Amino acid sequence: MPLHLQLFDALGFDPPTYAHIAPLMKQIPGGKRKLSKRKDPEAGVDFYLQAGYPADTVLYYLRGLANGRLAEVPLDVALATPIRLDHCGVAGPLVDLVKLEDISADHIATLTTQQVFGGVHDWATQHDPELANVLEAETDLALRAIAVEREGVDNPRKDLRKWSDFRPAYGFFFPELFTPLTGPDDERILPLGVAPDVAAAFARDFADGYEHRTDPQDWFNQLRQLAAKHSFAPTAKEYKKNPDAYAGSIREASQLVRVALTGSTRSPDMHAITQAIGADEVLRRLRALVNS
Repeated sequence: MPLHLQLFDALGFDPPTYAHIAPLMKQIPGGKRKLSKRKDPEAGVDFYLQAGYPADTVLYYLRGLANGRLAEVPLDVALATPIRLDHCGVAGPLVDLVKLEDISADHIATLTTQQVFGGVHDWATQHDPELANVLEAETDLALRAIAVEREGVDNPRKDLRKWSDFRPAYGFFFPELFTPLTGPDDERILPLGVAPDVAAAFARDFADGYEHRTDPQDWFNQLRQLAAKHSFAPTAKEYKKNPDAYAGSIREASQLVRVALTGSTRSPDMHAITQAIGADEVLRRLRALVNS
């Protein structure tokens, strides 16, 4: 800084006001160190752009690191509040990406379906062209998918922490991005512990008699009735009492359908998924479980 001040003086420029602020820190095994522009990707703007964090959440998080008071007010208030040096801490704040993801997930959960779609599409145009093309070709489906467990609920889904999470969290909605099961021996089915012949027979009957019901309870009742027909216990507790008497519980029967539809044992509400992807796609995915 003394050299800079001499240069400004020699050139006849008005010197800026300098201030020393605490450096950002990074947790490492056994302690912490200063965040390095050369060694740590999270020290660069490109890291956040490529990951797809909404810019406002990054700005909000950084302001909270500089001034802890700003982390305690709503995002819009914090972004409109000037940074005051006398409010900045003297200890180096720790960059915590887990905390940033929590903040980002909370913020995205407040956005409308259209805003989420716009954010994902803008990010994908730069960083995931295949996804961008799918979103453009299947815009209505994308909007239905984003709306699942987000619209009309008190606690919207928070599975989007950044735009790059969209493909792993929502990709299964799109036929272009989803890989159907390869049959009852598919590795995604095996952890359920249901015999392959039972899984195939159950899926076949469910597909053959499937009714695309709009009422969630009515929709699930057809699954429950078929599960009983194929010797699945009505409850997990009943199955645990006498496992040899059943092919599994209603939980395993439900998970067979869930995995067939989404490729995973964890997903949003199944009925809402079926309404988003449509009856034809539901049947296509169920029958993929049957075929080996």
